[in-house]
Order: sequence, then C-alpha cells, then structure tokens
Amino acid sequence: MPPAQLSLANVSTVLQSYEGRDKTARFLQFAARFVVGLTARAKAGTICKYREEARKVLAAMTSARRTFRLGRELPVLLSMTMTNETELADRLLELAQKAALVVYFVVDHVGWLKQVHRGVKSGSKTIQLGLKWLAISSFISVVAGLRNACKDQSHPDASSGDNRKAQAWNIIRDSLVAVQALHLSRWMEIGDATVGVLGMASSIMDVVRVWPEKPPKAALTEVDRMKRPGSSEWRSGQAAQACRLRNTRVAPAA
Repeated sequence: MPPAQLSLANVSTVLQSYEGRDKTARFLQFAARFVVGLTARAKAGTICKYREEARKVLAAMTSARRTFRLGRELPVLLSMTMTNETELADRLLELAQKAALVVYFVVDHVGWLKQVHRGVKSGSKTIQLGLKWLAISSFISVVAGLRNACKDQSHPDASSGDNRKAQAWNIIRDSLVAVQALHLSRWMEIGDATVGVLGMASSIMDVVRVWPEKPPKAALTEVDRMKRPGSSEWRSGQAAQACRLRNTRVAPAA
C-alpha cells in the first residue's frame, strides 16, 4: 500500500513511536557526521565553528540513541526460535544474524555504562567492538536476503513481485548499515562524509517503514454512483426533474 502524503498529522504519528523518534534522531546524527566529514580539512574560522557545532549535535544524538537502546535485545531474544517451516540453512542464517545482533546490543550497553562512569573516551573501544558485531549481523542479513531472493526467482508465484520489492529494499538497507558499521568500528574507514550520506539514506528508508499508509478509497454505494455527475442515472434524474418543473402550474394569488 502506498505511503500517506506528507502532513503534520503524519509526522506527529511517526514521532509518537519509538522507531520514528529513533530514526529521526539517527538521520540528524548522520547529517551531523556528514557536515563534520565535509569540513574536516577546512581551516577558515567560520567553517571550523560550524564543524564544532556539528560535532556537538553528533555527540548528543549518539548519546541519546544509545540511552534509549536499552532493552532492544529483548524482542530479538524472544524471536529466536528454530521452527521447521523453513530450510535448515535459512534457520541457521536467521539464528546467527539475531545472535550477532544481541551481542551488539549487550556490548553497546557495556560501552555506554563505561562512558557514564569513566568518561566518554573510556568506552569507545567497547562500542567499536559492538559495532563490529552489528556489521556481522548486517552482512548475514544481506546473505539471507539474497538467498531468499534467488529462491523466489526460481519459484515465482502471484505475490513474488511484492516480495522481491520488499527483499530488495531490505537488502539495500542492510548493506548500507553494514558499510556504516564497518567505518564506525574502524574495521574499514571510508570517510565521515560518505558514511553520513549512507546513514541519512538508510534512516530515510527506516522512517518510510513506520510512515502511515495511504488509506484505501471507500467503495461507492449504488446510491452514490447514481448521484455522480455524468452518470446515465444522474442525467435521467435531471431530465425528469426538468420535465416536472415545466408541467408545474402556478397557484393563483389569494
């Protein structure tokens, strides 16, 4: 179903949910990282001032998101079940992806506690370790998505078109997150400006997921269809009404 139009009411609906607020803060976080990376080599005083302000926004958004991330591993843990409805390879990929994601959340919580008690720099190594697990989880998710896409192409059905679109969307999003995690964990540094653009793109994709859907058009009843201008029933009714008006006699004045 297509997304609803951009309006203040829909923006409010998105911001009332945790995912909406988190992904909006994530967009601002990576937008600030983009500005920091873009102005990294600038020496002018005004540009350096903007870069420092962007660093403050980046630190604030990162800290806020890390605080509200507490407990995010619980839904993942509750969904880790080995059902027999899919193939063994698919179940193992899903289990490995969720296990790596849980490890990321736990290690990230430990890094956050270190930052709270010992300072911001003390927990950076631990947080980078957690981001490596996020990169692993995202890569496994990409592999699983590609595997499912190949299976759908070999066994097409009536809903394969919609499934392919959703799978392509998830594969692109997970790929972007994996590249971002590689850079943030210092496994493979790409550049803050590039990662900022990728982060903003993936954040927009996440916001689209929680954006309200466009309500379906209500089906017209038979009475409404007859009342629509231009319909044959409407023209017949107008003609009959005009005929009645012509034959109407005016009563004499009293």
